[in-house]
Amino acid sequence: MQMYQPIARKYRPKLFKEVFGQQIVIDTLQNAIKNQRVAANYLFSGTRGTGKTTIARLFARAINCENLSDEAEPCNHCASCLQMLGGASMELMEIDGASNRGIDDIRLISEGVAFAPPKGRFRVYLIDEVHMLTKEAFNALLKTLEEPPSYVKFFFATTEPHKVPLTIQSRCQKFDLQRIRLETIISKLESIVSDQKLQADFASLSLIAEAAQGSMRDAESLLDQLLCTSNGSLTIEIVRASLGKVSKEGLFTIDRAIQKRSIEDLKKASDSLLLSGKETSLLIEDLAEHLRNHLLCLQKSLDAKSYHLSEAEYQTYQELSQNYNQASLLEMLELIYPFFHQPTRPFLSQQQFETLLILLMKKNHRPSISAIVERLEELEKKLVKSPSFSKELSETIDPSSTLRIDSTPVILNPPIEHNDKKEQVVPIDEKTLVEEIDLVSAEEKIESKETVEIQRVKVAPHPPIHETLSTDDQITDTKAAQPVSLDTQAQKSSPSLTLLPASVRHQNLIQFAIVEWNAVPQ
Repeated sequence: MQMYQPIARKYRPKLFKEVFGQQIVIDTLQNAIKNQRVAANYLFSGTRGTGKTTIARLFARAINCENLSDEAEPCNHCASCLQMLGGASMELMEIDGASNRGIDDIRLISEGVAFAPPKGRFRVYLIDEVHMLTKEAFNALLKTLEEPPSYVKFFFATTEPHKVPLTIQSRCQKFDLQRIRLETIISKLESIVSDQKLQADFASLSLIAEAAQGSMRDAESLLDQLLCTSNGSLTIEIVRASLGKVSKEGLFTIDRAIQKRSIEDLKKASDSLLLSGKETSLLIEDLAEHLRNHLLCLQKSLDAKSYHLSEAEYQTYQELSQNYNQASLLEMLELIYPFFHQPTRPFLSQQQFETLLILLMKKNHRPSISAIVERLEELEKKLVKSPSFSKELSETIDPSSTLRIDSTPVILNPPIEHNDKKEQVVPIDEKTLVEEIDLVSAEEKIESKETVEIQRVKVAPHPPIHETLSTDDQITDTKAAQPVSLDTQAQKSSPSLTLLPASVRHQNLIQFAIVEWNAVPQ
């Protein structure tokens, strides 16, 4: 029986051109080989499954290959390449930094660099997970990295470059490997499925690539597992069931219950999802992704291939998203965001999960503030454009709200004794009083910026009622005050008589001011 080789090992790149997603790093290394500018120390960093160890091994084979191509590709047929591919080469020393992390292990490396390689041109020390070395081990390696022999190369690989001391990093050429794009992973998976002569639809491969989160090795390992589950024919339903994803039909059932405002249907959909054995944290994550798809569908940016949807599912999204609006979807996402963005996601019981779904239904049917503001603005525009709007508005104004002066008699001061003589009080005619009140009303308009309409002004025909004025209200500076003559006869009889407003008071916009007048002698 032939031994089975996992997909991740079988399809590991053996040439630089087979490496996916790291083109800048590959070009730099190939140019260094072509121009004979290979440095002594290299540091490869990046997340899992991005090709750190693979690129380091390829680089080691290329600089020791006996039949190097013009494109700086190793031949994989010479003795040096075959030994390195088989893991039995003396030119490539692979060391696990997690288990060989002490100062004694580094001392052995420092002693071994004194010996030249038996066959190849370079002896390469590949230390994986180099950040696991102790502080003393890093310090013991400094001198060797500073001035290594010309035939010795150090390649380091790590997932946590911030833990590598700066003194080590400064002695290396650093390459940060990026996460592999989704389209690149899908392309690699399609080539593997084609080579294996198996069947897998695009949606299933897209979901596998998304679950890998930028790691090619994770995607290949997951594909290897799912091909065994599907028995040669991989579908999106099998992938979702294996990954613990909620079926789209269950999520669509929740949509219909929310739109019908049926708590009974909502509880049935919740029971169906929970009885399938899914954790509530995963259900909430899938629900957030589902609401995001609705939001994208409203914006006409939902792509079936990019979001691994079948044609029937895409059409259902197009139909159900019409019953949502952008504001309600954003509020629903804001409600469930605290439940899935934390590293340690909280566990929700069945009652808590059902309560969350009811709150989502409430959010969907409650008008948002922005929607209310938009409706008010539209209503305002319609009213302004309406020709009968101004007429209707004028008819609805209460005439009693306008300011007026009732028929209150004007009160003057009593005679003031001056030089043992009583001054004569002159009555004010109606015309002069109206002019003075209009002047005061104009000043009131400027200060309060309100329109004041004086409908009528009435003066009592009775003789003036005298009221004693306090000493504080009297104007004593006769030079600053300008005298106002009220009557020709009054000027002849008492030429020193002056009429001035002492104070103007008002309580609100409906009640007008009470005006007091004072006759002050020169």
